[in-house]
Amino acid sequence: MDMKSGTLTFEEAFYGVGGHPMVAPGTPIGAPHVKFGELDGAPMIGVVARAGQDAPSGSYELGFANGQLTFSDVHVPNAASLETGSDYAIPFVHLRATDSKCQAACDLSSIDIAWKKLASAGWAASESHAARIDLVVSVNGKKTYLGADLDAGQSSLAWNDIPVWNTGILKSELAYVQSSEICYLSVSYVSELGMKMTMSVANSSCY
Repeated sequence: MDMKSGTLTFEEAFYGVGGHPMVAPGTPIGAPHVKFGELDGAPMIGVVARAGQDAPSGSYELGFANGQLTFSDVHVPNAASLETGSDYAIPFVHLRATDSKCQAACDLSSIDIAWKKLASAGWAASESHAARIDLVVSVNGKKTYLGADLDAGQSSLAWNDIPVWNTGILKSELAYVQSSEICYLSVSYVSELGMKMTMSVANSSCY
């Protein structure tokens, strides 16, 4: 699809960026509400909804210069659920060093994930999820993509168990990658609300 030509049409009222009036049901939505970007290298289109207002549910129509997509019976969490973060889990990622006292440029033992939900008293342990870990690491000055899947209930991935086939690097080279050579890390999963959630962090010194 020609993403840059895209508009979105909802069958419910839409409240976009502040200072602009409500968009009536059935009205194609473009600038300034529509936004474009990328997720995991794939082009994305979305809209910015006003804080405190529920996003529309029902049918979503995406119109492009070269076609149209329609999604029926879409159910969206209300604004309160999204803003408090109380209805979905968050992965807390810990890069575990082989030396527990190391704080920079550490040899790595594992990637550990603790799942938590925001409760009234702070973060509390939550049920775990199947998740995807994506990494970009610097090996001998060359950036290499790595990825691995975690099953629900799996809270740790040994560093040396990260697959390296078709990456151009050897398992022996992976063992020498240090924490400071991780350029990008993300964890993606499908939330309790049925949305794909991606949390990521980038190391600016790599770029």
